[in-house]
Amino acid sequence: EKLGKTEWSEPVNLGSDVNSPFDEAGMFLAPDGKTLFFCSNGSKSMGGYDVFKTTFDNGKWTTPVNLGYPINTPSKEGQLSLSADGLTAYISSDRKGGFGENDLYKIDVSNYSLLNGQKGAGRNGLSILKGTIREGFEGYGIQEAEISLKNEQNEIIASTLTNESGEYFFTLIGGKYTLEVKKKGFQSISELIELNASIKETIVLEKGYLLKK
Repeated sequence: EKLGKTEWSEPVNLGSDVNSPFDEAGMFLAPDGKTLFFCSNGSKSMGGYDVFKTTFDNGKWTTPVNLGYPINTPSKEGQLSLSADGLTAYISSDRKGGFGENDLYKIDVSNYSLLNGQKGAGRNGLSILKGTIREGFEGYGIQEAEISLKNEQNEIIASTLTNESGEYFFTLIGGKYTLEVKKKGFQSISELIELNASIKETIVLEKGYLLKK
C-alpha cells in the first residue's frame, strides 16, 4: 500500500488461497480495482502457464478460477491485460500458429464473465474521472490533496491523493457520486457529479478545482 509520496508499506503475501507451491507471475489489476488476473503453472493449469482470476470480496481474495479455453491452451500463456471498457483483452502466448515463440494476441471478451460475474463487462460502463487540484490564488497544483468519492448510499468507494502536479485519476463504473476534496489549511469542496458510460468507448470526465484558504 502507498503510504505517502515516496513511502510504501512492506509487501503482504496474498496467502495460500491465491499462491501455490508452483510459480505465480504476470499480475494485472482490472480497472474495477478488485479483480486480479495472474499467471500460474500450478496443478490447475491446462499446460504451461495459464491465466487465473481472483476477486477481492469481503476483505479477502477468492479462490482463483482458471479462465479456461480458448483464452488458455495447453501452451504457455503470459500476462493478460484488460481494456478500460472491459470488452477487449490482450495476452501473450506461445500457442501454435504464432510467428515465433511468444506472440501477442487480442481477444474479444464481450461474451465472457471476466468482471462482476456478467457477460460483456463493458456494459457496466467503466469510465475515467480525472482532474487537477490547484491553489485558488496563484494557481499552482496542490500535492497530496485527498480526493474521495461516495456512492448514492453515502459510502466511500474510492479515494486517492493528488500527485506532485496536483493531478488525480479514477477508473469507475458510470453513475452518480459525491466528490470531496480536502487539504489541511484549505476549505473543503464537495460536489455531486454524474459519470456517464458507454459500451463503445471509454468516457473521460475532467473535473478541476481551486482550493481557497
